[in-house]
Amino acid sequence: MPKENISATVDPEVAEYLGQETVNCSGVVNRAVKREMGILEESDSELVKLRLEQIRDDRKDLEERANRKAEMEERLESRLKKDQREEREALQEAINQCLESFRYLPDDHEDPAIQNHASNVGVTPERFYDELAEAWDDA
Repeated sequence: MPKENISATVDPEVAEYLGQETVNCSGVVNRAVKREMGILEESDSELVKLRLEQIRDDRKDLEERANRKAEMEERLESRLKKDQREEREALQEAINQCLESFRYLPDDHEDPAIQNHASNVGVTPERFYDELAEAWDDA
């Protein structure tokens, strides 16, 4: 049977309910009108069951989305930890090279050797110098 488009004026709360993405407007209107006409013997509890099913489906979708986000969060945290560990290892290796090859600790982070090592490791010259100075004092 072909369907027909109609226009209706409804109360604001009805419009808000029908405007929800998960509500089948045509189905709701058809059931309400058929019940009004006496064609449909669907009780209010049937409508409540239908709405409960919709809410459960929505919740399931949201839970699945939340699970995907949690998995992505775990992968990113793992990646970040790995990157940080690799940076620490590279920094420590460069500091050890400096401790073995430098005769003295440069005066500051502007020393070309400090800037070169910092650049190779991917840290700021200030950070590299501070780490090296601390290791130099401990050596």
